[in-house]
Amino acid sequence: MPIPQSVKFSPPASAKLIVYSTVQEWIVKGILEPGEKIIDTQLAEYFSVSRTPVREALQLLNKQGLVEVIPSNGTRVTEIDWEDVRQNYEALKELNCVVIRLVIDKINSEHIKELKRINREFADALESSDIHKQSAYDKVFHNYLVHLANNHYIAQYIEQLSISAQRIENLYFSISPRRKESFSEHEEIINKLALHDFYAAEKAIRKNWVTGTDMYRYFKENKNA
Repeated sequence: MPIPQSVKFSPPASAKLIVYSTVQEWIVKGILEPGEKIIDTQLAEYFSVSRTPVREALQLLNKQGLVEVIPSNGTRVTEIDWEDVRQNYEALKELNCVVIRLVIDKINSEHIKELKRINREFADALESSDIHKQSAYDKVFHNYLVHLANNHYIAQYIEQLSISAQRIENLYFSISPRRKESFSEHEEIINKLALHDFYAAEKAIRKNWVTGTDMYRYFKENKNA
């Protein structure tokens, strides 16, 4: 398994949660690629734990659809299911439109200033070649809007969907120039929010959310590039 050579432990967390969160991060970042075999004995040795918390962590990852258990063949990182990706992004796009609806009347000049600050940091990240840094700042921008919406259920659903989405985005944006357009799209969202123009802001955020169909088309066209 192509796993890092060192590990940082977080004492307050249980062994199961440490294994779960770390392996989840490896999958999302692409350190463990689709189809990669997961060897529980190696993970147990790596984290200096028994196989029990490793198996429990893998069960959680299985429920999230990040790994699959294949009878008589062990556990592997799931392959990309493009129909699942399509549905995931369809749901995320609609939920983020609801977020716009919830923030449109409460957003103020301080919120707009903070969104612009975050987007400037995103622009700086775009100048680097660090896809994970770019992705992190993009997520901060959207999460700030979710925070302003102040709806626990919507935040929970978006966070759950975003775990799988992040994995696909890291693969997609590592070969696509599409993220370069996100800065200007964020600016458009900010400008429309500042005007409290719901329909224009909703249109802007719809444009910003790449669809699963778009991703599939790009992968198909560039798979041999």
